[in-house]
Amino acid sequence: LAAQVSSTGKLMPVSVQTKALGESDRPLVMVVRIDGQLPNFDQIRLIDQVLNLHQRWRDQGLRIAGLEIDHDCGTAKLPGYAKFLEQLRSRLDHSTQLSITALPAWISSRHLADVLGDVDESVLQVHAVQNPTNGLFDPAQAGKWIADYARKSPIAFRVALPTYGSRI
Repeated sequence: LAAQVSSTGKLMPVSVQTKALGESDRPLVMVVRIDGQLPNFDQIRLIDQVLNLHQRWRDQGLRIAGLEIDHDCGTAKLPGYAKFLEQLRSRLDHSTQLSITALPAWISSRHLADVLGDVDESVLQVHAVQNPTNGLFDPAQAGKWIADYARKSPIAFRVALPTYGSRI
């Protein structure tokens, strides 16, 4: 996690041990989390802030292979999110892979293709609390979501599993 967006829409970098990351000499994926409950945000301002942070990490000698946006927004906000990703991709250097986290709720949205249209990869989160008595992870439901998403996604994707005591 490189940064989170505050409730006012401002990018708040997270304290990261950049020296240790640089010494690892591994390609890194910067993750920026945007709260899904954030009503609105200035997309251009946020893109400027993200790209500035991206450049600062590079200036410190870090090998940035990717930028992942983690925005767990509701399906009603997908058109705006797609526009944000399109603008971000147009300004992000093409050597940096752009990825997003995706929610199972988005699978049935007609806007999913628009959201995925400007990203290189997505990460489907298959852990969710649909019913508190069932816990955080339902393997049968997760399998269904993965199959449904595979039919809809035109790009490569990964699956995010919970690590809260779950085992594969």
